[in-house]
Amino acid sequence: ALILRYTAAGLYIGIATVAVYVSYFFDHGVTFQELSTWSSCADTSSTTCSIFTDLAAPQTLALTTLVTTELLKALCTVSVDSSILTVYPWQNPWLILGVLVPFGLNLAIIYSESLGIPALGESF
Repeated sequence: ALILRYTAAGLYIGIATVAVYVSYFFDHGVTFQELSTWSSCADTSSTTCSIFTDLAAPQTLALTTLVTTELLKALCTVSVDSSILTVYPWQNPWLILGVLVPFGLNLAIIYSESLGIPALGESF
């Protein structure tokens, strides 16, 4: 039963990460056909092909989705045997700290230029 639980969690986290990455391109007018043949784009001056030259934004979205879902999964796995509805995450303050600090660091790296410390984002 435990292997099924971890497999299901890994599956939905993987699907969510890929879906966010793909939705970035769909939101910018790229069709599924264009996305599936992105490696054959030779004319980087065209609007469709130029979106594949700078992948920082979709990669950041995908990584942030992955980090956030893993941190939320950590909150949900306070107990191996019990549900989050019976064993609340705030009963373990170290877990809350262990989730908030990496989430805050992730946001600080993403918004470091806005915060006035661009070297933080550039170091990653």
